[in-house]
Amino acid sequence: MFELSDETLRLINKTCKGKKHLKLTVGYLTDNQSIIKVYNESGEIDSSKRYHYEIGSITKTFTVSLLSKYIFENKVSLNDSIQKYIKEFKEDTYYPTLLRLATHSSGYSESLPLNKREYFKIILGLIFGGSDLNKNNPLHMDFNKMKILIERTKLKEVDYSWKYSNFGISLIGYVLGTVSGKGYWDTMNDFLHNELGLKDTYLGTSNNNLQGYDPCPSS
Repeated sequence: MFELSDETLRLINKTCKGKKHLKLTVGYLTDNQSIIKVYNESGEIDSSKRYHYEIGSITKTFTVSLLSKYIFENKVSLNDSIQKYIKEFKEDTYYPTLLRLATHSSGYSESLPLNKREYFKIILGLIFGGSDLNKNNPLHMDFNKMKILIERTKLKEVDYSWKYSNFGISLIGYVLGTVSGKGYWDTMNDFLHNELGLKDTYLGTSNNNLQGYDPCPSS
């Protein structure tokens, strides 16, 4: 039976060392048999238990999948400006299309909604262990803050060079929630559970089940 090499185990142990809340899952396929092992700082642990994982930017994949569904259902068009769906924006101003947001060519910077100083402060804090996003998290925002950022960021009606943008994808999510009439949160959870059949996948955190992240509201 295939087993992980000593070198692979050494790297796993190195990755887990000193990380109290880490659950590292390793999966491999051999002879048409899938094997899953789970490790923490003490070594291999029970892989049959259910663990919670933060999927981070994979959320963008789900968001754009829902966008594709709405396009197929003729609820939105890729070439529509976000102003068509967010009526609070000025009518005589250019705003990016859903296509440019989805392809990271809208012109929004990589650091938005932060300014460069805030962005690098967080990065340095994460590198050196001094950042605590649970206190005054600058990534949290309401619609008014989002609107101010958008109005302040003047863009031209062109395809900008590719820049990875969390902010751009969040605007797509806001549009989808507006079109559905239920908001992004409930719309995405309904999509995940009832259409994709992912019963154990959901937005945010629940009962502080992910260490180091703010508990998110239910709506």
